[in-house]
Amino acid sequence: MQLNAVAWSDMFGYFALLGLRPARWEIEAIRSLDDAFMDSRSSSVSGEVKGAKALGTIVGGAKKEGVDG
Repeated sequence: MQLNAVAWSDMFGYFALLGLRPARWEIEAIRSLDDAFMDSRSSSVSGEVKGAKALGTIVGGAKKEGVDG
């Protein structure tokens, strides 16, 4: 089974089905989490997951220690 990133059309369909209009930060958070997951599954990445740390700058009010561990 091959892993694929979450497609824009899938996100659009999900939010349309629920009748929601997501804020920009919500879309960016989903993309960052998806990027972090895909990076964690890549054989070329070792150690920390780069995408997860960027999430703190996207989500307003996030505490640094909550994002960094």
